[in-house]
Amino acid sequence: MDEQSVKIGYIYNFLAKSVFWPRKISPTHTGAGNIHIIGDIQLNRCLKTNIQSKPNSSMRVNLEYSPGGENIPDCHILFIGKGAADAIPSCV
Repeated sequence: MDEQSVKIGYIYNFLAKSVFWPRKISPTHTGAGNIHIIGDIQLNRCLKTNIQSKPNSSMRVNLEYSPGGENIPDCHILFIGKGAADAIPSCV
């Protein structure tokens, strides 16, 4: 199993199974889990392919990407790739 597959599994399972979300913002209550990836275009592509090929009927996943951390929407998970470490101050 390669590094991208491990990251995808971790992110998706964290969103769908590992967190008890307050009902008001729960991905299953709102109908979608929102993931934003900064600076890791390869992970973004792999995750997008994975989501499209294996849809979860109980939850839709919205995936957003930005190369440098600009215009981050509200999201359940924010993943910042190694190459985007200097974007962290603008994200927090």
